[in-house]
Amino acid sequence: MRLAEYIAAIAVAALGIAAIGLARQLPYRAEFGVGPGFFPLWLGVVLVILSAVLVRSIWQADRQPATPSEPATDEPAPNQIIPAAEARKPWLIFLVSTAAVVLLFSYLGMVISMGLFMLVTVRWVAGRSWRASLAYAVLSPIAFYIAFGVLLSVPLPVGPFGF
Repeated sequence: MRLAEYIAAIAVAALGIAAIGLARQLPYRAEFGVGPGFFPLWLGVVLVILSAVLVRSIWQADRQPATPSEPATDEPAPNQIIPAAEARKPWLIFLVSTAAVVLLFSYLGMVISMGLFMLVTVRWVAGRSWRASLAYAVLSPIAFYIAFGVLLSVPLPVGPFGF
């Protein structure tokens, strides 16, 4: 049984339920559109649904018999609890870039900070090509700005270049 995966799924469900409970304390609608409770409520609903899907997929994988060519469990060997340096590097890059984007938000604004974050994570964490990384770095902040800054009129941090 994959106890850690079940625990993670239950933790995600608990987070979703907490988000739903807290979102219900906020107005769902505002005078001219969605209110502050709209996004957290639906985020919580999605988290609960995804955790249920995860529990079901884990349960189904546990019920399937292991074939002789593959081990019955995907648990690491006792001497491999701490991942090798190659496996730790992407996580370290992700954590450092996440901290950097939080610090840079107020100085460079949302668009540039998010673009740099996407460039670093797509290139060095996901291992994609420079072409794909640059496409993500340009298109993601633009889509985010259009969705939240333009369509929903959410004030976003502005950098030295006015965006």
